[in-house]
Amino acid sequence: MIYKLIGISGYLIYLIYFTKFLEYIWPNEIQNKNAFFIVVMVVVQNVIQVLVCAYYQIFYSLNHPFFEQYKLVQKPWPWEKNKEEWKKMKIKTLKSIILNQSLAALLVTVIPPFQCRMDTLSFPSYLEIMKHVIICHLSEDFIFYWSHRILHLPKLYPKIHKVHHQYNVSIAIATEYAHPIEFISSNIIPIFSGPYLLGDRIHCITILIYVGLHLSKAIHQHCGYVFPWELYNYLPFATNSIHHGLHHSENNGNYGSQFVLFDKLFGTCIEYKVK
Repeated sequence: MIYKLIGISGYLIYLIYFTKFLEYIWPNEIQNKNAFFIVVMVVVQNVIQVLVCAYYQIFYSLNHPFFEQYKLVQKPWPWEKNKEEWKKMKIKTLKSIILNQSLAALLVTVIPPFQCRMDTLSFPSYLEIMKHVIICHLSEDFIFYWSHRILHLPKLYPKIHKVHHQYNVSIAIATEYAHPIEFISSNIIPIFSGPYLLGDRIHCITILIYVGLHLSKAIHQHCGYVFPWELYNYLPFATNSIHHGLHHSENNGNYGSQFVLFDKLFGTCIEYKVK
C-alpha cells in the first residue's frame, strides 16, 4: 500500500506542480507560435530525459542489494559485462540520441504547424489535461503498436529495429537509441498523432505535460528494474518495465507502448516469467 501511495503521489506532484510552473512562466504574447512550440518541446523533452535518466543512474551507481533485488532480468548490466564495449556503446548511444533529436526538431519545422491553443486565457483545467492526455496516449499506442510490430518483420528487423535491440538488457539511456527511420516512424509520428487529432481543442501546456509523462514512462520501461513504487504497476491495462523490458530480452511479442490493450486484442500479449 505504501508503495502504491508513493507512485500516486509522484504522479500528482508532477501533474500539479509542472502545470503551475508552466502557467507561471507562460508568455502573454507569442509572436511565432511554430518556433515557440519547437523550442519549448525540445527543452522539455531534454530536461525530462536528463532528469529521469539521472534518477535511474543513481540506482545503477549504488548497485545496492535492496535495489538490485528489483532487477528485471538476472543478467549483467552492459558495463559489468564488458567495460570496453560499454564505453563504445555509450558513445554510439549518445550520438544516436543527438542525431534523432536533431532530426525531430528539423521535422517539426517542415510539417504543418500544430493548431493547439497557446493563449493564457484558456489554460486547461486538470480534468481537461487528463482527458486529452488519455486521448493522446491511446492514439500514440495504436500507431506505435503497429509500427513496432511491422519493424519486427524479418525483412525490416535486421536493417532498422535491430539497432534498438542491441540492448538485450535494457537500461534508461537505451530508450531513444534507435535507427533514424524507427525514431521518426515509431516515436515522433505516434507521439504527436494525438495533438494533431485534437487540433485547437488541446492547449500547448497539455502537450508538454503529455510528452513529459510519455517520455518518463518510456524510460521507466527501459530502465531494467521493476520497482514496486512505480505507478504503472498498479494501473489497469498499463504497460510497465516487465512488459517492455522482457520484450527486449526475449525479442518477441508485447509490442504496445502505453497499454496492453492492443497486444491482448491482436493476440501478441505474451506473459513472461521474470528470470
